[in-house]
Amino acid sequence: MQERGIIVTPPIKINNGGGLYIESSEITVHQIRMALFFWDKFDWPDNNIISIGSGETNDLVFLKECGIFNRTRVGFNNFSGGAEIALLQMQDEVFKEKNRTEPGNWSIQRVGEELISTPSFTQTKKVIEFDLYNSIPLPSSTVPLNDILEFKEKHRAELLAFRILMDEMYLSIINSPDQLSAKSAALLRLSVAISDLHKSMESASIQRSLLSYRVVLNDFSDMWDTITRGYGAYELVKTTVGNELAAILGAANALFKISSKAAPISKNLPKALKDYAYLSKIEREFM
Repeated sequence: MQERGIIVTPPIKINNGGGLYIESSEITVHQIRMALFFWDKFDWPDNNIISIGSGETNDLVFLKECGIFNRTRVGFNNFSGGAEIALLQMQDEVFKEKNRTEPGNWSIQRVGEELISTPSFTQTKKVIEFDLYNSIPLPSSTVPLNDILEFKEKHRAELLAFRILMDEMYLSIINSPDQLSAKSAALLRLSVAISDLHKSMESASIQRSLLSYRVVLNDFSDMWDTITRGYGAYELVKTTVGNELAAILGAANALFKISSKAAPISKNLPKALKDYAYLSKIEREFM
């Protein structure tokens, strides 16, 4: 399988007045661990006019030396707008360039509830959102990065199984003549993959955070309404792997949800790209 990459930016939210607000000038320790755990490499863009964040923390220096982290520098001839606009434009610009040279291998990652972008780089289109609530295991902020790398090497099969299922799940549903059965089968496989990840991390004594995870998919056109109609929320724990996964999660409210909406997406998405963007939110940490 080809290496997959993700482009990150510090947390940006929409404030009550409708404008954008930068919560932090640095990417968070959870973002770093998410990028490292689920992807092969990640990039945090920088620019020549408004440079935000140092990118020189111990974690990032270590990952740069490993060839996993990079800060691509974007050159702006001129710029108008706040720092938050610069962050989004940098991310979109690097995303466009990465997918020109490595089509289909790069996605965008942001922290928050909604995908936010800038009009100059994006257009509003129909998208499908796959939400996984209270279910995805992520190494906690206190777990050393070298321990995560060692875990990835030892448990590569489990991580690849989860990635492949996330890549192919919606396609298997769409392409099946019996979408309801295909959905049930896909969700069962996904639940088992999530359970396997939890159990592997537990056996390796890696403290976990519980992650809610949204994948934004584009370019479904005619299938936009078909795939989402009547699906709603699907309870992963009770209806798939039962009490065992519920005990691992320590919660019975792990949900999978398919929904459709209009959202801003890049004007230059390559056709090979399946998953456009990922939104993440840490729900809680546990041992």
